[in-house]
Amino acid sequence: MESKEHLDLKLSIQLSLNGLSFCTLDPYHQEVTRYEYLDFGWEIDTQDLGIKLSQFIGDHQIDKYTYQAVQVVHTNHLFGIVPQSLFDPQYLNSYVKYNTALLANDTLSHDLIQPWDIQVVYVPFANANNLIFDRFGSFEYHHHTELLFKTLRPGLLENSPSTLLIHLQGQLMTIMVFQGKKIVLVNVFKAFTEEDFMYYLLFVGEQIQIDIHKTQFIASGGLNEGHPYWLRMIDHLGEINNCTVEHAYQFAEHLDPKGIDPLTLTALF
Repeated sequence: MESKEHLDLKLSIQLSLNGLSFCTLDPYHQEVTRYEYLDFGWEIDTQDLGIKLSQFIGDHQIDKYTYQAVQVVHTNHLFGIVPQSLFDPQYLNSYVKYNTALLANDTLSHDLIQPWDIQVVYVPFANANNLIFDRFGSFEYHHHTELLFKTLRPGLLENSPSTLLIHLQGQLMTIMVFQGKKIVLVNVFKAFTEEDFMYYLLFVGEQIQIDIHKTQFIASGGLNEGHPYWLRMIDHLGEINNCTVEHAYQFAEHLDPKGIDPLTLTALF
C-alpha cells in the first residue's frame, strides 16, 4: 500500500446532491489553507454521489495525504427534528418516516444539538461515507442542520422578536425560524427558480404568522450579495444580514473568506 504524507491539518468535506466542497485548516498556525467547491448545476441521483466524490477527491489530490482529523457534512432534506425529552434511539425510523421515503437499506444516524436539547435524525449518504472511510480512515460526520445551529452567534436571537435564517446550497433551501430563542420551524425546500425561492420564503412567514417588519433575516451559504435571490429578498423584505462564522483563524492569501461555505468551515472548529 502506498504511504501517504501526513499533514497536521484538519479536513472537512461537505456532501450534497447539488455539489461538493472541502476545506483544510492548519490549527497550529491558525490558518484556513484550502477551499474548493464543485457545483453540479443540477441535483444528481444518490447512487452517483460516490462517483462524483471520487472524481472530486482525485482532481484535487485530497487523498494524497493523511490528516489530523476529518469531518464530513451531509446536506440533505432526509431528516426529522425531535425534542431530546421524547427521543428514543430504538425508534429512529419513526422520526423520519412521515417526511422521508426510506429505502430498505437506508441507515439512520442522529446528532444531539445543544443547547436546544434536540436531536436531528437523518439519512446520511452511506456510499459517500464508505468511500471516505476507504480513503481517509476514521472520521466524524454531521447533518448540515446541526452545523447551521452552530453558526448562530451568542445573543443573535435576542436582537429581534423573531429570526428567519435561510441557507442556500445549490437548489436546497434550508429555513430555520425562531421566536426569541424558541425553535419554531426547521425545514428544507427545493428551489429551482427565484419564484420558487420567494414562494417558500413568504409561505413560511405567512403560515407561522411572523411580522416581517419585526423579523431579522439572515442569509447563509450560497445566498450572498449579488445572488439573484438576495436581490429579490431585498425588494420584498428590506435589510438582510449575512451569516458570519465567529473564529480566531486567518485565511491564506489566495482565499476569499466570503466565498467559503459557512458549514464546510464550521465543521473544522
